[in-house]
Amino acid sequence: AGLGFLVSLDILIVAMAGCILSCLGMSRARNDRGVVHGKVPLGEIFKNPKAYYIYGCMALWGVVSGGGLSYASFYVDQMGFDTNFAAWLIAAAMVGQMLMFLLVPAILRKLGEEASVSLALVLLFFRLGAVALCRHLPLWAVLGLHFLGGPSEPLMLCAIVSMVNSTFSARVSSTSQALKSVASKGIGSSLGTLVLGIMFDKIAPFWVMVSVACACLVFAAIAWVWFKALNNRIAIPASRG
Repeated sequence: AGLGFLVSLDILIVAMAGCILSCLGMSRARNDRGVVHGKVPLGEIFKNPKAYYIYGCMALWGVVSGGGLSYASFYVDQMGFDTNFAAWLIAAAMVGQMLMFLLVPAILRKLGEEASVSLALVLLFFRLGAVALCRHLPLWAVLGLHFLGGPSEPLMLCAIVSMVNSTFSARVSSTSQALKSVASKGIGSSLGTLVLGIMFDKIAPFWVMVSVACACLVFAAIAWVWFKALNNRIAIPASRG
């Protein structure tokens, strides 16, 4: 807070640039078979059109997950609740997360990776929506929605990891997995935290949390439409061949 907005923005931009340059500047890469390559084969990754879907979804996830959850405790405090209330919310979400790790294999087999990505965003909507409505819902409902929304993170991460493994060759496996963290934690989360911080200064906190919760549903729809469009793009050349 003491740095000022412009200085904080400059620091954020430098940090985001560093995340990208750290990948571009790596001179050696090792795949999962231990074969060392002279440079990181980014060209091989981004020649695949599905790469943009994968890392685009991770960036969207970072915006709503990193941004929204970063300010959840701050918002709860603004609404007049003590730290014990925030701790109960986190505990409920963690219980849901642990159970989801047991269910993820069955969900991925049943729904597929792409549908699981959209489902994870919908589940996050319930968690962030419960935060936004914490003053208007009974405690059991808020805890229940956190329990329901907590599994969003393991479902998203497992779906994306599985998608990366099935999309890219072993030669680029390590780099392609690392890039998902750059897209989510580096770019998406930083951007989400910045935007929500500006919004908290400009509009009522309640509407900020409602907005980020609704953004989860918008991003879920975008991910699903993007997946369908990508499938059509891949299917058309295959049918012509």
